[in-house]
Parts: sequence; structure tokens; C-alpha cells
Amino acid sequence: MTAFPLHTKVTVALLFAVAVCAQTQERVDTVDEPSSTGFGLQSSIFRYVQNTSVDLSRNLSDARNYVMTPGDTFTLTMSYGMSLSREEQQTSVSYQLQLSEDHTLEIPVIGEISVDGFDLLSLRSFVSSQLKIVIPLQHVSLVLSKPAQFNVFVYGNVNRPGFLTANPMLRVIDAIALSGGFKSDGSYRNIILERSDRTVSVDISRFYSVADFESNPVLQPGDIIFVPAAKRVVTIQGEIKYPGRYELVEGDNLKSVVNLAGGFLPAAESESIDLVRQNEANRPLTIRVASSDFATFEMKNGDIVRVRSSADNLLRVAIEGAVWGRRVSAAEAASVPTSPVRVDLPYYDSMTLLDVLEEVGGPTPFAEAERSFVIRAGSDTRLPVDIGALWESRNADGGVRLEPGDTIVVPMQVLDVFVTGMVVSPGRVSYRSGYTVNDYILLAGGFDPRRASAQALFLVNDRGRRRATKRDAVVPRGSTIYVGRKMLFFVDDTVQNILLGAAWVTSTIAVVTSVVQFIDLFFPGVVP
Repeated sequence: MTAFPLHTKVTVALLFAVAVCAQTQERVDTVDEPSSTGFGLQSSIFRYVQNTSVDLSRNLSDARNYVMTPGDTFTLTMSYGMSLSREEQQTSVSYQLQLSEDHTLEIPVIGEISVDGFDLLSLRSFVSSQLKIVIPLQHVSLVLSKPAQFNVFVYGNVNRPGFLTANPMLRVIDAIALSGGFKSDGSYRNIILERSDRTVSVDISRFYSVADFESNPVLQPGDIIFVPAAKRVVTIQGEIKYPGRYELVEGDNLKSVVNLAGGFLPAAESESIDLVRQNEANRPLTIRVASSDFATFEMKNGDIVRVRSSADNLLRVAIEGAVWGRRVSAAEAASVPTSPVRVDLPYYDSMTLLDVLEEVGGPTPFAEAERSFVIRAGSDTRLPVDIGALWESRNADGGVRLEPGDTIVVPMQVLDVFVTGMVVSPGRVSYRSGYTVNDYILLAGGFDPRRASAQALFLVNDRGRRRATKRDAVVPRGSTIYVGRKMLFFVDDTVQNILLGAAWVTSTIAVVTSVVQFIDLFFPGVVP
């Protein structure tokens, strides 16, 4: 057997002593139902190690991947000569051979051979061929009749920690089974296997899910197995093949959880997943994660994943206005939407306004967030809410509890500049940062050459009041520019109106005179 340093032996002995003392006081965890303890699909692992009976005397004659270990016992059978008559008996002889510490076998007639580089089948073939060269044998059989037995030490979150007897046919999971199985909080994805030459981390789940035999190695003399407590455990519920609790390891994410749980059921809403997480105030916070983010979304201990049914999408809420339209990372360089955005989202129980804001990235810098409101479905009721304050505080208690069919409106600032008055093409012009009054007038086709006054320039507020401005003044977003008329055009209009009025009066007098003359001609004496 492999020799260990003195301090290692002392450590193991102390651990064993503590484990034995604890046996009289410690309750043994049991696994009766998948929902009581264990982890989803991996609850079958917990049940296996809890209830299995490990056979230390398995027949290993056909074990192709068996690792020959000092102490292995082989049976060598040799048959001599031929049967010439019915009365003659074929002569056979058997030998018991044991593999020595230096991995050599003492073979009769041949002598000592090393088994390094051989598996059981190739060793049998080699020994048979070498014997037949020396002795005329009719048959040679080399069988591993009894595997070597040795001690390994198992401790940590198992029900019966301590030393146990093992053999090279057994694997790490068998050692845990012989130790009474996992405790309910034991890790099955980060088991530490200590050997004389190295220490490795063992993920038993890979052995069962993808037949990764390296994740459940065979035992060797002197192995020390430590089962730590699971550090990161999440729960997945809903339209998933194997709902339950799952342990996560370094590098796992939301996509890993879905895969560990066997994938979505046909009725699942796979475009997004709801996740409930405790916030800093130890209160539940619901996060909606889009499918495009599954592979990058990091899970935390205690997270609850809820896979909704696609039937849930029949109930929806909407949000429109000055929102991003999707989740936006603080480190992401994203352009701010300059037109209102509308997003329809599946409704779920206990959905709040804050949940929706989280899903659409919150209000943009162009939002008039304090003027936001919620329109209740099927009515004209409007619930005013300061979305800016809610988004800033992230206070879940301050969020409005939504109902199916609700619409959230986040008003957007006026982003255009309106140019009116004496310009060629009055109307809205897209806002450009740093543009002046003259720039916007040019965008509106320029001054009306006959009527516009280049000095009569005004900015008009939302109450209709004018404030004089200059051509080189920078214009704020949402402004209204008014270009007044020149004075000469006012004079021309006045003169024209006077002439028109005089002509009207002259014409009226002429008509009246004609009527009087007509009456005097045909009806004398009527007109005095």
C-alpha cells in the first residue's frame, strides 16, 4: 500500500475519531421522497447512495478497464496433453497468484513479469502465449478471482463518515454509498478526492447525465474523500422536465440550470424566465430574464427559477413611452430611443410596476417620469405614479401592483423644434444638439423673402408668450421658434386695405344713387 507522511496519518486518525464520537449524537439523514431533500433529477443519486448495497466480491474477469492493484489475486489454470481415449483424464493444475507491491506477478515456469501497460485481457493473452512456448498446453486460463481490498477514508456531509473497505472496482459514488449516503446539504458536484500525488474535484452529476467516467473515478488505496456542504443551491419550478433543487458550481448560469433540469416541457414559455431573488433588504425581487441572456445570467444561492406556461401569455400588460424597451446594462453603450417605445409583456401573479420597469430597462433620459401613469384595463381610471422616483429607489413596496390588461404610460419630452411664422416650410424639425435659431430656420426652408423680418425672431413658451432671441442663439430641445413679419409688409397691407375700403364705399354710393333715380323716374313724388 502507498505510504503516507506521518502528519497525514495523524490528521486522518483525528478525523476518524471525531466522526465516531459524533455517530452517537448525530441524526442520520434519509431520502424518502425526491421533494424532501436532494436535487431534482439528482435526487435519484441521493436515493441510490442511501439505499444501495455495494458488493465487494464482484466477478472482474471481464472488466476491461480494471486497474490492477497490489493485492489482486489471480487464478492460473493450465491443462496439459490430449485425451487419447475415454479412460484417459486430461491433466490440469491451478495456481493462486497475488500481485505484489511492485506490480509484478510470479508466473510458474516463466518467472516474474510486470503488469504495467497491461489490462486484464491483454495480460491473459500474454501469459497464455508465453506459457505455450515453453510447455505444450492445450488450454491456459488467467482469471482475476479476488480484487485487492484496501481502506479509504470518507468524511464531511455523509451519514457515516470514517474508514471503509473498498476495492479497485468501486468508484467514488460507491464509497459515499458505503458511508451511508449524502446528508441533505451535501455537495455532489464538488466532492474533493485527495490522493498521494494530486487532489481533484469530482462532479458526480456528469457521471449520470453524460456518462463521464472521469467524474466518478475508481478508488485507489489511501484515497481520502471529502463531501463539503453545497454552497450554491437554486430551485427550478414550473414547465421543466425535472423540477427541484440543483447545486451549481463555478461557471454555471441560468442556461446550465435549465439543462440540469432536463430542459423545457412543450408547454413552457421559453422566451423568458422569471427568477425570484432576495434583495439587500431580504425581500423577494422578481427578475424577468430574456432567453438571449440565459447563458450569461449568473445565479445566486437561494434563487428560485419559475418557468411559466405559454398559456400565461394570454394575459398581458403593456408599457409605452420613454423606455429603453429591453434590459440595458450600465456598462453597455446603447443609443437612447428618440421615439416612444411600446412593449407587451406576459402577465403573472403579483406582477408590479417595478417588475415591468426592470424588464424594459427603466425610463430613458428623455422621460418625463414624474408625469407617468397606469391605465387600468376596462376603465378610464388613471393611477399617477412617479416612475423616476420608483426606478431610483428600486423600492418594491412602492411599486403599483398590476392587473391583466394594464397599460403603463411614460411620457416623453418633446424632442423636435417647431419653426413657425414667416418661413418657407413651417413645421417640426428634428432636434440637433448645438444648433442655433438660424440653423433651424434654414432647415425650415429659410426666411420668407417677401414677408419675413430677420430681426423679429422669438422663442415661444408653452403658454404662448414670446421672448426675443437672436439668430446665433442655441436652441433647447422642444422649443418653438417664431419668425415675425417685416414692417414694410405691414404698411403695404394697410394701404391696400384703405384703397379696397374706399372702392367699396364708392361703389355703394353709386348703387344707392341709381336706385333713387329709378324710383324718381317711375314713381314721381315718392322720394321727397
